[in-house]
Amino acid sequence: MKTTHDVMQCIPTALHEHEVDAETGRIVVLKPKFQWTIAKKLIEPLLQSKFFKVKLDPIGSAVWENIDGVKTVDEIGKILGQQFGPEIEPIYERLTKFVVALHQQKFIRLDCPVKED
Repeated sequence: MKTTHDVMQCIPTALHEHEVDAETGRIVVLKPKFQWTIAKKLIEPLLQSKFFKVKLDPIGSAVWENIDGVKTVDEIGKILGQQFGPEIEPIYERLTKFVVALHQQKFIRLDCPVKED
């Protein structure tokens, strides 16, 4: 995977919808339980929910709200620093780990600039 410096220049884009928990105001990411058409047709009607609901903490929610397909990870980090102050230090280390985890679990796509040697 990319280094911290490389990830900072990437632009994350959400791959799933979300909702806001009415009680906490936090983000709940809705990840579909099934990707295949046949499973959707046969199994989804039998389920209470067709989504896995992933509840984010306040910092994760702030990150998700800023993932818009335009801002770089670095720009999101600056926004978090203004919003939360020193309570989330080391901000870029935490942010990088979270963004990489979101990418690995296919919650987001990362568009990274190509480095020219």
